[in-house]
Amino acid sequence: MGAIVIVERRHGVDAEVAERDGTSGCLRVAQRLFPRPMQGEIAVAGGAARYFGPESPMNEAGCLGIDAPVTDDDIERITAFFVERGVPPRAMVSALSDLSLPQRLAAHGYVPIEIQNVLVGDLRELEGAFDPRIRVAADANAWGRAAAEAYAGGEPVEAGAHLVGELIASVPTVIALEAVIDGRVAATAAAGTDFGMGGLFFGGTMAWARGRGLHLAMLRHRIKLLQEMGVAYVRAAAGIASPSERNFRRAGLEVAYTRTLWERGVAERSLSKA
Repeated sequence: MGAIVIVERRHGVDAEVAERDGTSGCLRVAQRLFPRPMQGEIAVAGGAARYFGPESPMNEAGCLGIDAPVTDDDIERITAFFVERGVPPRAMVSALSDLSLPQRLAAHGYVPIEIQNVLVGDLRELEGAFDPRIRVAADANAWGRAAAEAYAGGEPVEAGAHLVGELIASVPTVIALEAVIDGRVAATAAAGTDFGMGGLFFGGTMAWARGRGLHLAMLRHRIKLLQEMGVAYVRAAAGIASPSERNFRRAGLEVAYTRTLWERGVAERSLSKA
């Protein structure tokens, strides 16, 4: 296998745009299947801010400042959009973003709360392989519940946690997969197949099934699927030096850039709980 290290800026930009457009598609499905008051999005700073519903981890602004500086008005619009909906304002800052983005966010009271790497791979150079234990999920609700359990890692699953997975599995351009061992769902994962660049996301393994190489098997299975569909490039995101990132790199993906999630009001909430 001769994986190519992606170093051109255009691949990173393509990854950001694909995620922006893919998440917009996800929102349209949410508006149809899981409507919530004030659900919607606004275009801002070259990207978008989206609200899916109370407590949704998908409430954030992304793909910001890729082609132009970000203004105070941009940040004020992002902040107002989320504050009006009663959720913490959040914005993703990419290493591809103009430096005015983190500077303006800091000036408006935002702080970084999470950091991750975005990895990209040339599917023409990666080695994919189908695994007989893996199948396409037939039921979006059941898959969402299994994905939530896998993500919880043996801890109690929070009420409503399955709804994000159910939404993801309901998007027409997403293939939801599950690995089955002895008749039980042992792992879940999804692949995005549109918006110019494939996506690898929502991978998780049940606590009882860990240590069996299922995450890497799911990864190679999805790579093969995307290859057979003629997709040229693929993207993924993972915590820095995490087991997921190590598996992505074993499969041939390489780190393209780092991004950070910023949130407003973290310090105030922390002080109120002290």
